[in-house]
Amino acid sequence: MDPLLHRIEALPRADSFTVTFDLGNGEERSVVTTAGEDGAPTLAAANLPGGWTLETPVVEAALRAVAAFREARTSAAGPKPQRLLDVDGGWDVTIGNVVLDAAGQPTCVADGVMVAAGGGRYECPECGAAALYAQ
Repeated sequence: MDPLLHRIEALPRADSFTVTFDLGNGEERSVVTTAGEDGAPTLAAANLPGGWTLETPVVEAALRAVAAFREARTSAAGPKPQRLLDVDGGWDVTIGNVVLDAAGQPTCVADGVMVAAGGGRYECPECGAAALYAQ
């Protein structure tokens, strides 16, 4: 059985999506796509399962589906401002280590409210988790 596109999920980082494939043997494989400078989704070849390339039909179809999904999200309601973002090179927001609490403050899920570090950056003094927060 050829792999099937199973799901597309939007990530907190703007224009980033997780694409999950059903490999047909009870396993799933997830990869992250990001928009290139032209807005089209791209995928690092190093993240593809063995034997797949960017020209593999299921990969080409998945990238077209992500492009359509991205277009639907941005055109239906217009772009939504991102309030809590990962710092460059970080994934704390994406993986859920940093969230906004009920009062709207950046919060480390393990240690509590984070400290402003300047420039919209917030850091956890306990574990070092970091995020950008734009009000």
